[in-house]
This record gives sequence, C-alpha cells and structure tokens, in this order.
Amino acid sequence: MDFEMMRNLGVISASTGDNFDSLFVPFRCVASDIAHKKSMVLKDGHLNAAVRASMTYPFYFKSISIDSVLLFDGGLYNNFPADIMYESFDPDYIIGSNVSYNVALPEKDDIISQLTNMLVSYSDFGLPCENGFIIEPETNVTTFNFKDAEEAIADGYRATIANIDTIKANVSGRRTREELKQRRRAFRNKILPIAITSVTIDSDKKKLRYSSRSILKKNKKEKLNVEQLEKRYFRLHSASQIDFLYPKLNLKDDSTFNLDLTIHKAKEFRLTVGGHFSSRPVNTGYIGLSYQSIGKIITKTQLESYFGKFYGSGKAKFTMELPRVYPASLSVYFTLNRWDYFRSFSTFFEDVQPSFLVQNEIYTGIQIDHPLGNTIKSTLDGRWFTLNDEYYQTEDFTNKDTADLTHFLGGYNV
Repeated sequence: MDFEMMRNLGVISASTGDNFDSLFVPFRCVASDIAHKKSMVLKDGHLNAAVRASMTYPFYFKSISIDSVLLFDGGLYNNFPADIMYESFDPDYIIGSNVSYNVALPEKDDIISQLTNMLVSYSDFGLPCENGFIIEPETNVTTFNFKDAEEAIADGYRATIANIDTIKANVSGRRTREELKQRRRAFRNKILPIAITSVTIDSDKKKLRYSSRSILKKNKKEKLNVEQLEKRYFRLHSASQIDFLYPKLNLKDDSTFNLDLTIHKAKEFRLTVGGHFSSRPVNTGYIGLSYQSIGKIITKTQLESYFGKFYGSGKAKFTMELPRVYPASLSVYFTLNRWDYFRSFSTFFEDVQPSFLVQNEIYTGIQIDHPLGNTIKSTLDGRWFTLNDEYYQTEDFTNKDTADLTHFLGGYNV
C-alpha cells in the first residue's frame, strides 16, 4: 500500500513543489496529533505521507510521523472538516458528503464503547456557512469493508444524482467534459516519470543506512525506473530484520528523484512458543528463540526445539547476508531429530515394552542462497548426515530382547 501511494501520489506532489495548492484540485488533509489531542491540517509536503497519516486508524495501520509528530486518522478529532475547507479556500458553495456519525455514549459494561469514546471526539457534521449542501448516501458498506468499495461508490453516485438538480441550481459555473480533459492532460504533462538516482535512509539507527545498498549499487551510477525500484524495494522489505519501511520522493535539480526511506528496525530477540495437542499420544511442544541484527552485514541466529513422546528435535541455524541489490546469504545449520514409534503408555502394573522403532537423525551443513529476481532463488546445499534406526523384526518382543541397529553415514550436495 505504501509503495503504491508513493507511486500514484508521492510523484505528483514532488513534481509540483510539494505544495497542495498546486495540485489539480487544491487540497487540504486533516490528521490527528494524539499527543496534544488536536487536529493537524496538512497543506504541503509529501502528498502520499499526508494521505497515509490521515487514514492511519489506530491498531489497524502502522502510524507514521510528519515533522516528528506521530499522526493518526483525521476523523478522530474532526470527521467532517468542512470548517477547514471554508477557512482555507473561502468557497462560494460547499458540497459535502457524509456517511459517518458520532459514536454512541459509553456504556458501563461495554469496554469497546468506552475505548472508542476515549479515542474519538465529537464532530460537527454541519456546514460552517449557508451556501452549501450535504449529500448523505445510504450504504451498508462499513469502514474496513474494502472489498465492497465499488458498492460504496455506487451508493454515493445514486445519492448525488438524486440531488443533482438542487446542486446545479446553486452552482452557476459550468465546464464541459472536453475542457476538463484538456486541463487534466496539461496537469499530467507536468508530472515527471519516476527516476531514482539517490537514496537516503531516515532512521535513528546508523547501521540501517547500509540498507541503501539494497536499492542502488554502491560503486555504480544507476537510474531506476518505477518497475526496477519496485522489485528492489520489496526485496528489501522482505528482510525479517526490518519491521517497517516507508518511502517518499524528493525532486532533485536534474529532474530525477531521491528516494527517502524511513526504516524501523525489528526487535532483535524473539521468543516463540507453540505446540500440537491431540487425543492421540502424539502431543508435541515447541519453543524457538532467535536473534537478528542489521548493519554492514545482516545476521540471524535461530534456536528451535520440538519435544514430545513421538517426535523430538533440536535445531540451530546461523545466517549471514550482505545488504546488496541481490542479497546472497550463507547459512550454517545443525539438526537433531528423533522419532519414537511406541505402542502405548504404560501403567504402574504392567511391564514397559520398548518401542518397536526408534529413529535418530543428525545432519549439519552449509547453504548458500542467491536470488534470481523476486520470485526465484538458487540454492547450493552441502550436508553431512548420520541415521540410526533401532528396531525389532517381529511383533513378539520384550524389554529383554536386543533391538537390531542400522547405521547410515553420508553426505550430498544440491
């Protein structure tokens, strides 16, 4: 989403001096500064960042900062900013569209209603002047029902057509469809094609600045078009060491762009627990611990263990990767697996019968991965392994019998 907003909105504001009055339709964007409990009106800067901040609903989208202020959905404090339009543009006539409402009062036993009232302020859905009209479409599409966006648009269109005579009676100005096409064409001709020739990293972590090498090669002058940028951007975005990546465009004197990337580092340590529970005796628990770092070299260390009567495993893996346009990685790993094909659990009053088959597997190796584009990678894997099977060749055996043993030792390259 953030990349598409940069592609479609960021390039427009960058090409028009980052001034929202210079857009095809002069524009204001309202976001919410929750630290100071007030609305913030955005009238210049990066258009994609302004729109992104204004739509950042709490707990749904990751928030972004503009001028060091953390911003959220503008509807939290002003969900119908007709007053902003009136003050900014002094229009002759205002046409508003409203499908929202103020939240109900909190109830003592409803924590959701209480939290909603803490977050959202009362909004005035009226107009600040007499010359205007509010369209109020009837729709069943809710806030996060994105798949029905076309239905919401159709509902709004029908409501507008139903009131079009009233609107036309109060609006004297007219433009033909051809005139609008010509104006749009003239505006579009001002928009420069995306061509990236430099990258800056916006982060309080100095080591993250090496991430720019994943977009542009270090010792080679490049000019990336939007298709090339998209591949490298998402290749960088896929790194588990990066928690958040946000792009902005800045126009340079040579009519190319600088890509400004805001990067948030992911947590270095991660603990994962889980398991499989069953009515049969194959219950298995899981615990995993990982540590990852990013800088000149990207590293990740993983320790994992599965434990249960039927299956147990211990795994260790260390991966090292260079932040490059095509990030090759080297991994060293060790794995120990054990399968115990036992018949049943014993009680205090019966002899313990040994397992019919116990398999132990140990392997260690080195793996080299190299991407071939964004969807294919080549892998070279060299492995040494040993397999031990302890088993009985008949169903009639006791704990006094000696199990047969088969041992395999080998290695291979792929």
